[in-house]
Amino acid sequence: MSDKPLKAYAVTERSEAMTVIVFATSGIAARRQGANEHDTDFECIESCRRAPWADQYQSTGKIPAQAWIDNGYSQTCDYCGTMIYGDTTEDE
Repeated sequence: MSDKPLKAYAVTERSEAMTVIVFATSGIAARRQGANEHDTDFECIESCRRAPWADQYQSTGKIPAQAWIDNGYSQTCDYCGTMIYGDTTEDE
């Protein structure tokens, strides 16, 4: 068992351009894990980058929607399906 700490990585799949955050000890391990999360092949991963902003969520693995938005990602409203971006106002 490795004593290396798990770090957050943002793994983006090529065809859907969807990103997941995975926690792994290295970029290559994160890429493999991200491919599994996306249910795709390793070669279909467009990017795998460190996401230090998400390290704090490693213990639960659950990242709040606001944290995604604050870091430049969009989210889909579970209630109405609207895409929410960082520049979306409450009146929209």
